[in-house]
Amino acid sequence: MLTKKDISKVEIFLYAFPLIPFIICFVQSSSRGMFLVFPLVFLLGLFLLSFKRQLEYILYTLFSFGPSLLIYKFMEGGNENPGLVTLTVSIVLFLLFVFCIKYSISRKAGSVLFEKIQLRKVSKIIIPVTIVIIGFLGFLDIKNEGIIFRQLPSQLQTRLNSTNIGAATAQERLIFINDGLKISSDSPIIGFGGEAWAAIYKKYQHMPYISNKAHNGYLEWLIDTGWVGFILFISVSIYFFWLLFRNYLKQKENTLQVAVMVSTLGIFLHSFLDYNFSYSTIWLVIIWLFVMGLDKTTGIKTIQDKKFVIFQGVPLIVFSIMMVLNLFFSYRFMTADMLYTKFKQSKSLSFREETIKRAVSYDPENILYQRSLADTYFLKLRFENTPEAKQQLDDLIHDLTTLEPSNSTLQLKAGTLSEQAKDKRNALKYYSMGLKIDHYNKKLYENSIRLKVTVAIENRKSGDKKGAEKLLQSAIKDYQDEKKWYDYFLTHAPKEAERFNSRDFEVTARSHYFAALAYFLQKDFSEVEAISSTIKNNNEEKEKVCALEIMALQTDGKLEEAQALLDKYEKLFPLLQETIKNMEHLL
Repeated sequence: MLTKKDISKVEIFLYAFPLIPFIICFVQSSSRGMFLVFPLVFLLGLFLLSFKRQLEYILYTLFSFGPSLLIYKFMEGGNENPGLVTLTVSIVLFLLFVFCIKYSISRKAGSVLFEKIQLRKVSKIIIPVTIVIIGFLGFLDIKNEGIIFRQLPSQLQTRLNSTNIGAATAQERLIFINDGLKISSDSPIIGFGGEAWAAIYKKYQHMPYISNKAHNGYLEWLIDTGWVGFILFISVSIYFFWLLFRNYLKQKENTLQVAVMVSTLGIFLHSFLDYNFSYSTIWLVIIWLFVMGLDKTTGIKTIQDKKFVIFQGVPLIVFSIMMVLNLFFSYRFMTADMLYTKFKQSKSLSFREETIKRAVSYDPENILYQRSLADTYFLKLRFENTPEAKQQLDDLIHDLTTLEPSNSTLQLKAGTLSEQAKDKRNALKYYSMGLKIDHYNKKLYENSIRLKVTVAIENRKSGDKKGAEKLLQSAIKDYQDEKKWYDYFLTHAPKEAERFNSRDFEVTARSHYFAALAYFLQKDFSEVEAISSTIKNNNEEKEKVCALEIMALQTDGKLEEAQALLDKYEKLFPLLQETIKNMEHLL
């Protein structure tokens, strides 16, 4: 409504009608990042506008935010009908108000008055300075939960109270930045490629969170493209902002340039707090805004000399080649997606195998397709059980782990498939590789410890005591590492520690049991007793560890203590004696 000097009634309606619903949605989003960014870009826009436009800007803001917060309060209380009625009435009144403002300002007497005021140099800073003072007082009121704060909807009050550097989400962002900079330091020049954070962050994280995005567009750009790509991105962005500002200074009626600068800057500032740059829609909006705000000429002089005509066509040729490549790969990705859909819908193993193989051939770097093909090969091995089927599975598992070697999820998948295919040697290899790059994966620890102890028992029975001892020591080391990282998390996690353990990392009961089994086989009975006291829940693993504890006392000749312990534990586990017999048979 401010970007045109002469605006029609239809355009006023189109701009004003959705403003109140938009503000309601903005408040409902509860985006603490935008609650911080919006006041900054609002004030910037206010400083850049003329006195006349500043006045309009303030009036439209007041008469749109006021009803929006009132409607939000109705909605918060569950009063949908009063909210709908208030929304309709507010939109109609706001439209009338905008028409009245536009009419008053456009009148000759009003225009003359504004022109006289604008001739004074201080006129442009009167309203912004006033708003800054009011805003500062409002900030103090909110910080101290004063009169204005108490009038706000309760959910908004809660959200504003949690908008500070000590909040869990703010601490989480700082953790992401710390881990992201460590990632970048391993490939600082050219980065790791697109979507690198999601593939490798588990290798670098020092808290057990789950987040496939770094929640910082600049950090993700740095990780993906390295300092070369990052500096290029920043340089181009600054150049376009400079062109916008230069156009703002050149244009007499420059409200459009102000609107574009403020809107684009809002996106770029909020990208420090979220992953806006990951969405193609956001880039469409950014490019659209830049095009709106720039002149038809960029200020770069066109070279007229015929000798350099060929160089003027180079960008067009490069762009055309990129478009052709884009169409080519887009077709392949689309075809792969269609084949994957057919794969999911089919129940025929042979058809599924053929279909997913074709999908992989069209998009060989898609992890989802590769994993689906691996599952298909495993089913084929179960039904056919031929050397060819086993070799197919082994080759694909190797390709899968080579494709993203720092992806611990793939290492876990490879180990699980190998173990299910009765290839324990490769399973142990993949579990170990996974633990080298991910120290917060409880399933990797559990599978690795369990399989090592199980194979060690088999080796002892076959007479390979040296191999068994080596595996038992390795299992115990895995267990100690798991405890070490869990203790590290509990010691170093910020307040609200559960917010930073979305991976639900812990030393599992099965890890405790198989570690106790490893200690028992090494005759380290004191550790068996320590593990028994560590497990709090009365589950199956606890019963087995209690059985090992009693067996340890019996082995040491402490029969009376063993009997006393048996009497104590039998109250919790009535079938404990049967469990002890099973454990003796196992060992």
